[in-house]
Amino acid sequence: NPNDGGNNVGQWETNAININGYCNVTLSANWGADGDFECDYPAAPAFGCTATPPDNGHDQLVFYYSIDGGAWTQFYYVCGSGADQSNPGFAIGGASGDPGSNGTAAIAGLSGGSVRIRISGANKSNDEYYFFDNIRVSGVPKPTVNQPADITVCSGQNAVIPAFTGTGTPAPTYAWTNSNTMIGLGASGNGNIASFATPAGLTAPRVGTITVTPTSAGCPGDPVSFTVTVVPGPT
Repeated sequence: NPNDGGNNVGQWETNAININGYCNVTLSANWGADGDFECDYPAAPAFGCTATPPDNGHDQLVFYYSIDGGAWTQFYYVCGSGADQSNPGFAIGGASGDPGSNGTAAIAGLSGGSVRIRISGANKSNDEYYFFDNIRVSGVPKPTVNQPADITVCSGQNAVIPAFTGTGTPAPTYAWTNSNTMIGLGASGNGNIASFATPAGLTAPRVGTITVTPTSAGCPGDPVSFTVTVVPGPT
């Protein structure tokens, strides 16, 4: 155990874990403790032991994550040997109450391309042990929308856009935006696009780019785009 022994500090870290294509990503890890642990710094972790009181009595286990190689963010702090769950994301023993010597560090709602997990521990006695297990990364697959075909319609005719289709659990809903309302379609909407009349009498083409974004259970997927082109009618 690299985290035991007086004045010692240990660190465990994962490689980058691919979470691209997922949202609402959750990280969790079980932790436990064996021995008599102290918490001299309940407000925040403290590293760099001085080997003199009160620092030589401080025991801790700190959980971090990093998204896409960015800064490390602390999401759970074990101080001492027990879990005070009245303060979410913070475990503390001693005077604050010690209902047990194990718990689960967790955070939800993450997204990005990749995630790394770091667990840093320190204690000050050879008969004190922190341990952790069952490191888990889980997420919800992003919903998708199938690529619609580009549409060309003559000026003055109705534009008919097929219903959007895609994947997701539950079935996704769709939101869309339109870059050019001069084709006869509003700037944005939800759901399928009803048939709409294009302006008559055009002498030059007008093009609108429609961007569709799927969402399922609060999880947005990657948008896709297609064009609606209104061209002058025959003369």
